[in-house]
Order: sequence, then C-alpha cells, then structure tokens
Amino acid sequence: MLLFLVGFMGSGKTFIGDYMTGNYGFKCLHMDAEIERREKMKISDIFSTKGEAVFRDLEVALLKEAIEVKKAQLVICGGGLGINEPSQTLMVKKGLKVFLDTPKDECWKRVSTQSVVRPLATCRESFMQLHRSRFTAYIKGAHVIDGSLNEKAIAEKLMVLSRK
Repeated sequence: MLLFLVGFMGSGKTFIGDYMTGNYGFKCLHMDAEIERREKMKISDIFSTKGEAVFRDLEVALLKEAIEVKKAQLVICGGGLGINEPSQTLMVKKGLKVFLDTPKDECWKRVSTQSVVRPLATCRESFMQLHRSRFTAYIKGAHVIDGSLNEKAIAEKLMVLSRK
C-alpha cells in the first residue's frame, strides 16, 4: 500500500521517512528533496525566484508521477501538498493519506532552530496562524498518527498501515 505522509512543516515527516528507510528498508520519496534535486535549487529559492504557485505545480506533478511509477512505499509530502484539494483526492484514492499530527509548538521549536530557510516560517505568529488554517485539510480523509510519539512507535503504526 502506498502511504502519503502529510503534516505541517517541522512535524517530523523527513525524520520519520529516513527512519523508515534506515530501519525497515522502506523506499521513500522525499518530495521537497526531489524537487530541489530536479530544479537544482533550494525550496526557498524556488519560492523567491519562481513563486509559490510554480512550486505547488511542481509538487502536484511529482505526486502524480509517484503514483504512476510506484517506486516508493512512503511519499513524504511537503507541508502544503497535504492541503491541496486535488492532491488530497489523489492520495485517498491511490493509497493511504497519513497525517503526522505534531503539536504546533513543537513544530515551531524545530523549525525556528533549523538552519534551513523556510519561506512560510518567518515569524511565530504567522506560523501558528498557518498551522491553524491547514489543520482541517490535513485530517480530511487521513489516518492520524500522534507526532509526539517516538520514532519507533510512529514507524510501527506506519508498518501496520502499509499492510492494508
């Protein structure tokens, strides 16, 4: 079963994907990393030079490709892809959408201490507002996993879901 891991920036999606690969041999597609590789630029540079709309189009195209090619078992979606209505529909029809529900304060703590520039995480207030505005879309049609669990517990839940 193809799993689509969605969640807010800083929720731990990339970390869990790496854990699944390293400990369970899962084939993961990290959407943001793949877009950066293909475009030969960081996400923040894509936002600043090409705009958010172009980045979102790249995400949707890569999602469709991942579904068609089926090389990955777990697709690590960027924070905005999980709220895109057509993408949500594809995830639910073609696999299982899994929402990694990490408390927003923990997400902010992680994002604000990373060296990675996140274009939509410029200040705490707007970050929290964005989290609130996306929450309903994240849970729509999703299996929810508590992001405050340790990585082994999250991985075990993903393993169970992958067998459906």
